[in-house]
Amino acid sequence: MKWVVFFLVFFLAGVSWCEFEYIYITERLNNRITRISDMLGSGWVSYGSSGSGIGQFLAPYGITVSRTGDIYVMDQHNHRIVHFTDMTGTGWETFGSGILQYAAGVTLGPENWIYLTDSYNSRIARMADMSGAGWTTVGGFDNPGGIDVTNNGKIYVSDGPGNRIVRVDDMTGAGWVTFGTYGSGAGELIDPWDVCVGPDSKIYISDTGNDRLVRIDDMTGAGWTTYGSYGSGTGQFNNPAHITFGPSGKIYIADQHNHRIVRIDDITGSGWTTYGSYGTGTGHFAEPTGIYVVLATWIKTEVYLKPEHIQFFTYPNPFNSAVTISVYCHSREGGNPKGVAVQIFDITGRIVYEMPVGAYRDTSAVWTPEESVGSGVYLVRAKVGSGPTIESVVKRIVYLK
Repeated sequence: MKWVVFFLVFFLAGVSWCEFEYIYITERLNNRITRISDMLGSGWVSYGSSGSGIGQFLAPYGITVSRTGDIYVMDQHNHRIVHFTDMTGTGWETFGSGILQYAAGVTLGPENWIYLTDSYNSRIARMADMSGAGWTTVGGFDNPGGIDVTNNGKIYVSDGPGNRIVRVDDMTGAGWVTFGTYGSGAGELIDPWDVCVGPDSKIYISDTGNDRLVRIDDMTGAGWTTYGSYGSGTGQFNNPAHITFGPSGKIYIADQHNHRIVRIDDITGSGWTTYGSYGTGTGHFAEPTGIYVVLATWIKTEVYLKPEHIQFFTYPNPFNSAVTISVYCHSREGGNPKGVAVQIFDITGRIVYEMPVGAYRDTSAVWTPEESVGSGVYLVRAKVGSGPTIESVVKRIVYLK
C-alpha cells in the first residue's frame, strides 16, 4: 500500500505548487470566451453566445488582457474588436463597424495602446483606446493574423498566406524585414497563424500548416528549432493557432482542431500537459484559437474567499454500482468560496471521471463507473476556491464491481 499512500501525499502536496495564473481562451465554434485557473480546468467560467449583439460573438479569434484585467477580443466575423472589464461582460464596448474586415489578432503595446491585425484589409492598425483615437495603419501584408509588440516598440506580425513573419520598427513601417518562405524545411513556413517574442527574446511562431512550433533567435532565422508534428498525441498538434507565454515562462498553445489547449515548459516539449476535448459544456472546447495567460493577482475585480472547513463525503464507500460525492465548505470571511471541481483517478494517476465545475461552494455528483472501469481503489480529489485561494482534499474510495 506504500504506493497508494505516496500517490495520496503527492496530490495533497500538489496544492502548494499552484501557479496562480488565469488562462483565457477564445472558441471559434462555441462563440464564447472561457477562463480557467489551471490546466485541470479549475475555476471554469465562460462568457458569450452566438450573434452580433451585446455579449455575443461570431468566431472570436485573438485575445489579450491588460494588467488591470480588461479583456480585448477580436470578434472576427462581426468585423469588430470587443472590450469588457470582466467575465460577466461589464463595460461592453465595440469598435470596427465599417472599418475592419475579419480582424484577427490583438495585443497591447508598452504604452498600453491597442495593436491589431485588420486581416482582409491587409494591414495592421494601432489606436489609443476603443474610440479609435490615434488610428494609424501600416499596409503591405497578406491577410495578417497574430501580432506582438516588444517593450522597445518593435512589432511582429504573422503574415499567414504569405508564409512569413514580418517585423517593423514602428507604425511608420520603418525597418520592414521578413522571414520565411513556403515549405516544411528549415526556414520555411506554411500559413503561420501567430508569432510572439518570448521572455528569452527569441521569436516563437505557430507554424500552423506544418502543425509545429518554430523558434528562431532573430529575423535571420538563426537558431532554427522546431517542435511538434501532425496528430493528437503527445508532441502533436492539429492546426495550432495562437501561442503565448505565461508569467511562469511556460508556453501555451491553442491546439485548434484537437479542441484542446497545450502547455509545455519550453521548445523541447518537456512538461507536456493538455486540457480539453471537443464539445460545448464545461471542460470542452470547439476550435480554440486565441489564448492569453496572466497572473491572477492582475485581476483586481475578483474577490477571493479562502475555503475553510471543507466537508467532503462519499457514500456508500465501498460501493458496487454508484457513489455520491458531496462537497460543502464556507470561508472565514463569511462568504461562499467560488469554484468546485471533482476528479477521480485510478491508482496509476489516470483520470477516470471529472464532474462539471460548480459555481459555488456546495455541489454534489453521482459517479456511475463505465463498464470498462474495473474494481479497485480510486482517489477522489475535490478542489474548492478560485484564484490564489484554492484548497483541495483527497479521499480514497473502493469500487467492488
